[in-house]
Amino acid sequence: MQRDIARRSVLVGVASASLAGCVGLFGDGREVTVSHLGDPVTETTVSMTARGGDRFDPTLVHVTTGGTVTWELVSGVHDTVAYHPDNDKPLRMPDNASPWNSGLLSSGGEEFSVTFDTEGVYDYVCTPHEHVGMVGRVVVGSPSPDDEPALSQDTSPLPREATRVFDTLNQQVKDALG
Repeated sequence: MQRDIARRSVLVGVASASLAGCVGLFGDGREVTVSHLGDPVTETTVSMTARGGDRFDPTLVHVTTGGTVTWELVSGVHDTVAYHPDNDKPLRMPDNASPWNSGLLSSGGEEFSVTFDTEGVYDYVCTPHEHVGMVGRVVVGSPSPDDEPALSQDTSPLPREATRVFDTLNQQVKDALG
């Protein structure tokens, strides 16, 4: 996986994610949003926001193998960190892919991008806000749901709100990839 850790203050030439549907709700009533599931794109943007509750929007994106996801800080202080032992997290991504860690972003408009060269399902977290369910998922290509750690790992070690989000996403992703 190639990482582009460039942080820019202005969005330049990145396609915005179009909302394809809602698959559930956070405990406080916020939607768990999905973009492009079943229709992968080459580029998409995920907003990191504190408005209306700490969250990634959309919560789930689907990109082609070689596709790029850009996380843009809209408000608050957030990071995007792959669930991987290198980040002191359980493995919830393909074991042969490289993890990422953006570090904390604190100025509105800052960005962090990752290009995904390995097909699979990748779970990630905002480390300061994991306890409120600020987690997300990237589906890359058309992986077999039976072979994905993110879809088969026990979520019980995760905070309750993070578990609720992943449980909501798991069935939707399995249905789309099945």
